[in-house]
Order: sequence, then structure tokens, then C-alpha cells
Amino acid sequence: DMIRRYAPLRRYSLNPRKGKMEAPAYLRWIRTLPCLAESRDCWGRVDPHHVGHFGRGRDNDYNAVPLCRRHHDFYHQIHRRAFEERFGISFAAAISGLNDEYELTRGRRIA
Repeated sequence: DMIRRYAPLRRYSLNPRKGKMEAPAYLRWIRTLPCLAESRDCWGRVDPHHVGHFGRGRDNDYNAVPLCRRHHDFYHQIHRRAFEERFGISFAAAISGLNDEYELTRGRRIA
């Protein structure tokens, strides 16, 4: 699966893209993908979860990953590092891979 190909847990820092960047088409695309956690207890629609520090990730839509409603809520209970460890994923790797995949499928470079 495309998302799991990019998201294995890796040890490098999360550096969200800086600056305000709204990308409604990218968020619509994120909503079509399966939940990044990909477990049997996924529930609800997939929402774009903006990854960043202290809310700064929301400034840039290209820092979003797909999470079902259950896992989106769970993320906010246990926070990023614990979530990554629990599901064996890296948000930094997922964001990078999702951005690359979007660029390939849309034929344009993300700023």
C-alpha cells in the first residue's frame, strides 16, 4: 500500500513546512486515502490531520496526513511520539512520501 511504503518508523526529526499554504485540492486527495494507522479498529471518515508543533502544522496543508476519526482523536490523547511508536510509523516520512506521491499524480512540484 502506498502510505505504508512511506511511513515506516524512521529516526529523523519532523520539520513541518513553514509559512501559510492552503491547498484544498491536496486535502481532498488526503481524504481519499486510507487511515495511516491502518488497523482493524479504524472508524469513521478519513480526515486530514495537520502535523506540526503547537498548532503550527495547520498553517500548511501539505503537512497533513490521513487519519480516520478514531485515530485522529487517539492521536490527540497520546500525542505524536507515542502514536508513532504505537503504530510503527513516522509522520515525517509519511508527509514526505505523500507530498512526493501527490506531485507524481498531479504532475507539479509542491513549493
